[in-house]
Amino acid sequence: QGYVSRMASIPDLDIISKTYAKLREVSVSYALPQSFIGARSFVRQVSFSLVARNLLYFFPSRYKDVDVDQYTQDSGSGLQTPTTRSYGANLTISF
Repeated sequence: QGYVSRMASIPDLDIISKTYAKLREVSVSYALPQSFIGARSFVRQVSFSLVARNLLYFFPSRYKDVDVDQYTQDSGSGLQTPTTRSYGANLTISF
């Protein structure tokens, strides 16, 4: 894109709208009831959660390989590849 704008001298060729929506993080947690743990147990609380990041990205499909949230002027073209999805799980035990 930088090459095209320099050669054609038309800066609009590498300008895109940065209007987008992104589902950044979803987290679902569950704490075990105290009755399940037991009153005499040395464990006070047990909880676990599932976490997912960067699940959905609403942006025009012609820019499917671009993440405008990661745009930078310092790199060669200025546009970065989309942020990858990630999934995880957490287990929390309180004593």
